[in-house]
Amino acid sequence: MLPQDVQALINIYTRAKAQLINTITGKAARGNVTWYQRTLLKQVNEQLAELNRQAKEWVDKTIPENYQAGIDEANAGLKKAGINISVPETFAGLHTAAVDIIAKNTFADLVAANIFVGRQVSDSIRRAGIDAVAQKLSQGQTVKQCKQNLLSQLVDKGLNGIKDKRGRMISLESYASTVARSTTREATNRATLNQLTYLGYDLVKMSSHATSCKICAPLQGRVYSISGNDKRYPPLKFAHKGDHANIHPNCRHVLVPYIEALAKDVEEDRQFSNRSFDIDPRSQAEIDRYNQGQALKRKLRNDKNQFEDIKIGLPEDAPKSFSGYQSMKRANSERYQELKEKMKALNN
Repeated sequence: MLPQDVQALINIYTRAKAQLINTITGKAARGNVTWYQRTLLKQVNEQLAELNRQAKEWVDKTIPENYQAGIDEANAGLKKAGINISVPETFAGLHTAAVDIIAKNTFADLVAANIFVGRQVSDSIRRAGIDAVAQKLSQGQTVKQCKQNLLSQLVDKGLNGIKDKRGRMISLESYASTVARSTTREATNRATLNQLTYLGYDLVKMSSHATSCKICAPLQGRVYSISGNDKRYPPLKFAHKGDHANIHPNCRHVLVPYIEALAKDVEEDRQFSNRSFDIDPRSQAEIDRYNQGQALKRKLRNDKNQFEDIKIGLPEDAPKSFSGYQSMKRANSERYQELKEKMKALNN
């Protein structure tokens, strides 16, 4: 189950995407092409502006909360060792600056995705109109063809939020999920690191998870030196290679204070932390479990994309809910086969 604050942002973007789809599919094909294009684009831009507002509201609330959680985690770890925490106002100001940087970067990432979608829709509206006019239909038929061209283009391209590092186009709500999971974790980790560094403590331990990817598996569970100066442990930069306080986007791993006085077996922790980084420590069963989980996620993502394509291309025939679509697909029902044939015809 996703954290509540992450799910909140996904919900915002899921609703926004549904509203965009409803606006595009529900817009009456009347008037001339220029009027149809202009009024549709105005509605889309208004909805994206509202999405920006809601994203900003989420950022301003969630990033400080997660950063504070990191401070609390660091303080709790130190208090277990009998260490009293006293932070002067000057350092509180540094925390505020750190929160501000993470919040600004997070909002910039979300706005970039919103702008990308706006350009997608704008370009599709423009191209749909050009193609309809080029077909030299009567005026009434031209605007209807413009709408049909637009729906076909959006079925083909989708409403994508951004292109990832692997060149894949990510849907708007999927991108929002990645941003939410990455930045909330980063805020927590960054606060822990800042708090410990200021208080003069250099060691952190990374959490461990049963279903980790091949990148995280060799890194998790180790003790790290934040500064890299404590040669008994590997430097944290081995795990956090860039400017972000996480291993990769969507990473679940958190950092907690490591106090040697509280450790059950310091020597064992040192040996574990200094083992080779080149070996995947997962068992075959753990690898299989991770791969199965990823396959299920891909299938769910593909099913959602198919359902959204149907809502855009065949709004009158689309099932009322995603769960309804999943049921008919699993049953391979006659209605599902009809939808498949209609979508094929739409794409040809």
